[in-house]
Amino acid sequence: MAIKKYTVEVTRVDEYQIEIDDAIYTDDVIEQWSESFYETEEDTRQEDFVKHLAKAMTSGGIKEGLEGFGYVKQKHDNMEAGNLLTQYTSQSKKVTEEEYSPGLFVNIINHDNDYDTEIFTNEK
Repeated sequence: MAIKKYTVEVTRVDEYQIEIDDAIYTDDVIEQWSESFYETEEDTRQEDFVKHLAKAMTSGGIKEGLEGFGYVKQKHDNMEAGNLLTQYTSQSKKVTEEEYSPGLFVNIINHDNDYDTEIFTNEK
């Protein structure tokens, strides 16, 4: 029996509207954060921080604690105002208001729904 190999390229588009309280996330705070987590550039510190949050949402998933950010308030674009996605800790306990990272909010416009797939055969 012959074994076929395929290379599969998946392109995914996620879209988030991210709100950040710049009274909490000052350049100094983000610079300290970047020393432990992800690099940010001096001229684009807040934008880099938001970009890393979006990447964490895409790779880490929604409704979960995100490395470097903790629990971030999230809702889907089609949810009613005031409703949030329910999140649970690793001990299966519902996340409380006090456990959310202050000053961050993500409105999920599109997550994990829009894919393009291209398959390449690896035949000799």
